[in-house]
Amino acid sequence: MKSVDTSRVKELLLNETNEPRDALPYTQELKKLLSLYNATSPSPIDEASLMHAILSVAKRGGFGGGRRSNRSGPAINTRKRVFIGRWLGSRLAARASVLYTQEFDNKFQEYIAKFDPLTKSEFWRIVDRVAKATKGEDWRSLLSKAKESACLAVETYNKPLVLFKSEAFIALMVIAWTSLMQSFFYRIGVSPEFTQDKGKPKRYWGLKTCIQKYFYDEESSISKNLEFFIGLRNEIEHYKSPELDPQIFGECQALVMNFEDFLANHFGKDEALSNSLNLAIQFSRIRDSKQLEAMRSLQKPIPNRIKDYISDFRSQLSSDIWNSMEYSYRVFLVPKIDTKENRSHLAVQFAPLDPNNPEDLKQLEDLKGLIVEKQVAVANKDKIKPSRVCEEVEKRLAEQGVYIKLSPSYHHHKLARYYNVKPAKGSKNPKKTIPDFCVYDPAHEDYLYTPKWVSHLVKEIAIEGNLEKALKG
Repeated sequence: MKSVDTSRVKELLLNETNEPRDALPYTQELKKLLSLYNATSPSPIDEASLMHAILSVAKRGGFGGGRRSNRSGPAINTRKRVFIGRWLGSRLAARASVLYTQEFDNKFQEYIAKFDPLTKSEFWRIVDRVAKATKGEDWRSLLSKAKESACLAVETYNKPLVLFKSEAFIALMVIAWTSLMQSFFYRIGVSPEFTQDKGKPKRYWGLKTCIQKYFYDEESSISKNLEFFIGLRNEIEHYKSPELDPQIFGECQALVMNFEDFLANHFGKDEALSNSLNLAIQFSRIRDSKQLEAMRSLQKPIPNRIKDYISDFRSQLSSDIWNSMEYSYRVFLVPKIDTKENRSHLAVQFAPLDPNNPEDLKQLEDLKGLIVEKQVAVANKDKIKPSRVCEEVEKRLAEQGVYIKLSPSYHHHKLARYYNVKPAKGSKNPKKTIPDFCVYDPAHEDYLYTPKWVSHLVKEIAIEGNLEKALKG
């Protein structure tokens, strides 16, 4: 960013425009101010430099506080607000950081493809309007309630003498998630209330409605995990089943970890609960098969209604969601051996697993070889999904100083079609791909991609104008 004469910027704001600072990005009015500035400056600047200087001096000097723009912004509904809120997350209050970036341009293209054709200026006005909703206070009390309920849920689950921990844990976590999502909606300017007749008490969205409004038609492991517990809570209201606990531990752990991720992503890492929670200490070691069988014989059978619900729900999940750590967090616990040099290391460490990362899958297979006698082969384990392709391309471009944000559903789809690495949707020959870049997975009826495809995209997108050309093609 080039150096800017702030006194000259203040002069322009006072004498050459009546627009508030937040209404200037991507407008002809800003271009006019830029032209006036550069006409008398020995060091010409660009729109981005001028806009960031305007935001800086206007915030300190009070410009724009009493001004009102002559231009009205586009209409915006709940779904559009959620789109902006999910994108910016905890950066809502710092939305100016995305101005004149590739990330903003990418999200603009995704928005107009999903919703309405509009200009960048109009898109910015929408972003700004959603971000300003964070000034309200309604969401703060709900956020506190969500965090307290989640802590109580985990505390209850980890107490050794609590017999009916699943029931209490599920009830408290449903309250926690409901409050958390209601807080999110209030924060983006959406009132999570049902329309009621005057004089009647307010009715707020339940968790199921919040999920529908947040995820819309997206197939999500997180939403499926939440739906599982909503249904399970309804099933166990009239049962007391302590023997249920080990059956759903993976889903319970994922429920908590998803809560923590949502909390940090949308409200900031300072709100995260990880620093206030500890690992639960266990009395038992790893048990052999005879010990496990003895334990099962002492447990009462799970009521058929609950057993059927769990079985039916899981059977309807796609393999991608079932194997996702966001749906069910399933891990091995193995002894950790350190050398003398490493004796200061933590006794317990979590090693994240990305199912789309071939290296992570290789490590998992090696570990399984130590634990079980027979391994199950993983098909296409050197191939990756569009989401992972986008992450790898973004990472490698960033190393070259090119910062962009790619969407699997929009950018990657457009790129794959532009470079003809896979056939068009509905093709009679779905296997007709460029094998070096893409392969068809008949089991899931979708496409997987190779490391060569990642390298190809990095090389192509690094060339200025290529990405825009591909998106238009």
